[in-house]
Amino acid sequence: MAIDLELYKTIETIVEEKTKGIKVDREEFNLLANEVRKLAIAQRETQKEVNRLDKALQELAEAQKRTEQRVEELAEAQKRTEQRVEELAEAQKKTNQRLGGISDTIGYELEEKYYSIFPYVLKEDFEIKVEKEFERRFFIYPDGNEDEINIYAEATKNGKKIYIIGESKASIGKNDIKDFSKLIKRARNYLKADIFPFFLCYSIHPNVEAYLKKEYPHIKLYRSYELSRRAREKGIHL
Repeated sequence: MAIDLELYKTIETIVEEKTKGIKVDREEFNLLANEVRKLAIAQRETQKEVNRLDKALQELAEAQKRTEQRVEELAEAQKRTEQRVEELAEAQKKTNQRLGGISDTIGYELEEKYYSIFPYVLKEDFEIKVEKEFERRFFIYPDGNEDEINIYAEATKNGKKIYIIGESKASIGKNDIKDFSKLIKRARNYLKADIFPFFLCYSIHPNVEAYLKKEYPHIKLYRSYELSRRAREKGIHL
């Protein structure tokens, strides 16, 4: 290698100049020069490794910089996503409120329309005699909680006083059934008397109706079209 030969000659020249008049062992000189050459080669390889390491560190720094920039971009995207989710949640909340208002309106119209037919239907189906007109009522409990009763009336069956409590909805789901069952338990504890519970609806899915009959057989079900038909048969105008 040219650079090693040049280094070797330089060392040889220096040694010869420094050892003029001094007897030098040529073999020892060659060994020393060879070791110096090895050191020079090792130094050069080390420098190459240092250069490669420096380049790798620069590339790593650049990659780190790009990663940090990407993380910042992702953080901004996450922030925008969270903001959008909040906006959608708020929009969903407003939609649910509007739907709830529509559902309540439908429920009010539904129950009020069929108030007049209930006494006849309950008398025929369950020998229940309604003592007072149907109405909407609130139960205020001792603990401060309350329930709004869609359909309420006082009645008697076999000479015993009972309370009629109904829930009116356009369509009934399983959660509606569970919630109404809990309401009935609270009302029964509050009134200290038997309760005749029932649902009034426009429609109900067959699976939900099967669930109602199996899990809550004491809660009866009336569909609006059934009541309309029976009202027509009796000549009752709804």
